[in-house]
Amino acid sequence: MACRAAVKAGTELSEPEINNLLDEMAAADLFSHCPHGRPVVKQFSTLEVKKWFHRA
Repeated sequence: MACRAAVKAGTELSEPEINNLLDEMAAADLFSHCPHGRPVVKQFSTLEVKKWFHRA
C-alpha cells in the first residue's frame, strides 16, 4: 500500500504539495526512512555542495 501511495521518482510537485508532504513528515512519529528502510532525508554540508560546483 505504501509503495502505491508514494510519490514516484521524476514526479513534479507544486510548492503547496511539497509543503504538505513536509508537514506530514514532521507530524509523523518516524519519517527518516521509507517502509523499505531507505532514507527519505539527506543533509549535505556547505562544503559538500561547494565541491559539486568546484568552489571548495
